[in-house]
Amino acid sequence: MITSNVTTCIHQAFIEQAILHPNKVAITLDDQSLTYNQLLNQVRQLTFVLINDKGVHPGDIVCQYIDRSIEMIIGIMSIMMSGAVYAPLNPSNPLDRLELLVHQVDTKLILVNQMSLSCISSLNVPILDISEVIESYHLLTDAQIEELSKVDVTPDSISHIVFTSGSTGTPKAVQIRHRNFMAYMETHVIQTNDIVLQFTSSSFDSHLDEINGALVRGAQLVALKNGGHFDFDYVTKTIYDKKVTYIGPVPSWLNALGKFLNENHHAQQRVKSVRCWYLGGETLLSSTIIQLLPFVDEQSRFFNLYGPAEITVVATCHEVRREELSTTVSLPIGYPLIGYCIYLLDEYRQPVVPGQLGEIIIGGEPSAFYYE
Repeated sequence: MITSNVTTCIHQAFIEQAILHPNKVAITLDDQSLTYNQLLNQVRQLTFVLINDKGVHPGDIVCQYIDRSIEMIIGIMSIMMSGAVYAPLNPSNPLDRLELLVHQVDTKLILVNQMSLSCISSLNVPILDISEVIESYHLLTDAQIEELSKVDVTPDSISHIVFTSGSTGTPKAVQIRHRNFMAYMETHVIQTNDIVLQFTSSSFDSHLDEINGALVRGAQLVALKNGGHFDFDYVTKTIYDKKVTYIGPVPSWLNALGKFLNENHHAQQRVKSVRCWYLGGETLLSSTIIQLLPFVDEQSRFFNLYGPAEITVVATCHEVRREELSTTVSLPIGYPLIGYCIYLLDEYRQPVVPGQLGEIIIGGEPSAFYYE
């Protein structure tokens, strides 16, 4: 096992950034915004309620049934700050699947907001409306903040659970440690001066790549309204108005964006600010990049990523070179990130020779395990 020198939990890295950049905008959603200091105060308030009013203890699993919103970000960080384990529930899933997942992990509590409360109230699990907590907002005392700092959570603690798609049967709950995610972030391209589009829904592990990835680096997060990623006029206008520099969609969405820009001349200058396109989850074709090139800055970079949920979002990366686009149909997944080991093995778990087909086996620091 490859080890790293990770000594900080996800929420602790966020607190450090809030102390360094208290007045910097942390998150916007249309006309709403919070600075790092405001976000930290609201996260602390919800964390205090989770611990003292709802009896949440380190290691408890807390589900969240909220789609894209500022409350979603507050909830994620509050659960981790309480020492509990964040488990997202996809609002587009049918109720019977949600009930299966909730009972599989034996959740302590489900966080909702006003938009999602009525949809899940039939489940026989305690529910907390984040909106009500925020509306009763008050600053914690120094003594209460000190109490939160003593919560027993370490880099080896579980930070979150990601549910697999269940394509082989029952969905598996993959557990990720704080140190796994923070070790992965050491390889990430998000920088403090980035403006990150919160693009992915809570049904994909990459939503934490965007949200926590931005907040532990002190970057600005730009959230889309619920369902807004399907409205290309809205998305491109948001990218332009907020000067977004980082976006991480799946290739099929990027392909649809290229078609939209080709057909709508008024929007063709709107994505020039994006310096990094972080693509994964599907096969990336040269044609997808080629049709987008007329509308992006010459210095913008495209990365093709690969990795199942079990290994903390991404294991390999290939930076796409423009000169390879005319000769390659399907772009390679690249080389392993720092801290990862990639093996190509045959059916007997023996290394294959160059040119032979094999199964990818991944190991290293940013790995996870299943919840039993």
